[in-house]
Amino acid sequence: MDILKLRQYSSIYSVDCFAKEFKGMFDTSSLKRYQDWLSKILFRIDERERIPIKLEKLTPELYSIRHPRSKCNPRVVLAYMDSGKNIILLTAFKEKTASDYRLGIDRANGRIKQLKEDSSHGHKI
Repeated sequence: MDILKLRQYSSIYSVDCFAKEFKGMFDTSSLKRYQDWLSKILFRIDERERIPIKLEKLTPELYSIRHPRSKCNPRVVLAYMDSGKNIILLTAFKEKTASDYRLGIDRANGRIKQLKEDSSHGHKI
């Protein structure tokens, strides 16, 4: 698994499969709306704006972002890396049931574990 620097941000990265997962949650008619939502949130996080972004703490390492007014309830799970200087997007999923959330957390934890084992990335989560 590779870490990709998202070029439009100074401190946000993603695992290489994140974009495909995110796009796969939506049909073509709603994808742009959710991409715009995520882009705005990530820009605010990247710029460390004074307006706080509501991140839900899932575990000591994982946080979640959700679209507050959405019937499909998309979730993005992220972690801070490099002592909080950077963020990595780990997975995206639709939360329809509690088991969806558990699976998303498990997937993100597995990716963190894999990234920690692969020391070639040079980032510390």
